[in-house]
Formats: sequence, structure tokens, C-alpha cells
Amino acid sequence: MYRRRMVRRGQQGKKQLRQARRDLAKQLDDGRGQYLPPKRTECHERSWQTPGDDLCTLRLDNHTWMQGGVLVDFVINLQVLSTDGWVTVEYIDCCHGHCHHHSQNGTDPATILCLDTVDDVRAAFRAAQLVIYERLASIRT
Repeated sequence: MYRRRMVRRGQQGKKQLRQARRDLAKQLDDGRGQYLPPKRTECHERSWQTPGDDLCTLRLDNHTWMQGGVLVDFVINLQVLSTDGWVTVEYIDCCHGHCHHHSQNGTDPATILCLDTVDDVRAAFRAAQLVIYERLASIRT
């Protein structure tokens, strides 16, 4: 026969606290924050391309989403011109609570910055630009 275990009132609070600590530890271990961007359809999108070399065979394809004048989401694509057109070879985005770099070599994305608030997105964008320009310079040479 199955018996249901009764939890005393004093123990219930302790149990919830232990669960909250486990959840926090898990979150800290995976490098992801609490920030969830609004739906892109509810934001103003801005897109632009930046040439990456003198021959125009490399470029950065930038997309940002603003809400109320505040940067809330972004993607930066590093693209190479091929016979089929522009192909994204690496990119940086800020979803899943962290800004991360996707390289196309099959490795897991590398976290650049954990995102807990909308203010972290602006800092992540600046850090992402440094990373992608460094990658662009290494591909050029």
C-alpha cells in the first residue's frame, strides 16, 4: 500500500529553501542568467552590414532589436561570400539568458556574458563586437 508522506509546516519552508538553493546553484553552473528578451515582433529591428575586408568577401551582418529606446536583443553574423551568396560561418546572439558565440566547428557555444537584466544586453553587445572583430581579423589573415 502506498503511503503519502506528510511534511510538517516548519519543514515545508526548509524544503522550499533547499530547492531554491539547488535551482540557483544549477543556474550559476550553466552560466545562464534570468533575462528573457521580449518577442522580436514587439520590437523595432535595425539591420546593417559592415564590410570585413577590402575585397568585400567578408562582412558582419548586424541585427538589433530595441524596445522603448533600449537594446533588448541582437545577433551578429560573420559572413563569407561564396558562389552561392553570403554564408554565415560564425555568429553571436543573446538568447537563453546569456550572450554566446557560435563557431561553425561543431563545438558548443562559448558564453561571453551572463544576462540577468536588460542593462546586461548593452554590455554584452559591446563585448560581442570585440569578439567578432577579433574573429574577423583572424579570418582575414
